[in-house]
Amino acid sequence: MAFFRLNDPCIPLHVESDCVLFLQVLVAGISGMIYGQTGLLVERACATFMKEYGRMKSLLIGSLICLMVLVLSGSTGRIIVWDDTLKNYLLSCNSFPRQSQERSATFFSICTFLSLFNLLISVFMWKYNQKFEYSTPFVVGPRFRKREVLDSTSTICFLAFIQFIFMFIYSFGIFMLKTFRENFTYEQYYFWVVWLYTIPFTAALFPVLLVYRIRSSHFSRVMIIKKFTNTKQTQEDHIKQMKKVWD
Repeated sequence: MAFFRLNDPCIPLHVESDCVLFLQVLVAGISGMIYGQTGLLVERACATFMKEYGRMKSLLIGSLICLMVLVLSGSTGRIIVWDDTLKNYLLSCNSFPRQSQERSATFFSICTFLSLFNLLISVFMWKYNQKFEYSTPFVVGPRFRKREVLDSTSTICFLAFIQFIFMFIYSFGIFMLKTFRENFTYEQYYFWVVWLYTIPFTAALFPVLLVYRIRSSHFSRVMIIKKFTNTKQTQEDHIKQMKKVWD
């Protein structure tokens, strides 16, 4: 193969048009993680504020949110490079085309904003559900559903906080690198790009943290029930302990 291509110029770079598909898939993965987190919060908001949120309505809303997340994440990369000629060269395919640098900086700014927005909304919903948890103290069904919403919202809040830390490091760090690009050599620039690329850590930590939260919630409930069954109490103490079971 090398013998028949001896007359071809040797360019140790990647053509932007050859890297555009890889870049679009990469951007779809990054944006999909953030859009997915926002979609979870939208679904939890529906469960919190809608009076009747049954199984069919939950399935319908969840399906619509999944479809919107897929469409938005799949189109984000195309929007960034939609009018780029893609005729320049790149050192690696994980870099944005030269004519799309401004939109890529906007993309990272939006990622940072959405990560912060997800964190603030999840904290607000957690506080809201915690406040109205005892609004129906002697109605088991609504009380149990409110407790489920509170548990799931607190888990999302915890995951949103972890995602915000990693996404803020990534998006803000890349944004600053692009802003002061002329002050770095190629070696320095790509050295920091590699170390600021925290997306794999976020994706790898999500299932681990989710399993941890599920086991932690199960363990706390088991300990409360054991303490409740093994302790002899007065009627007043019994009522207080029953309230703590729902915490």
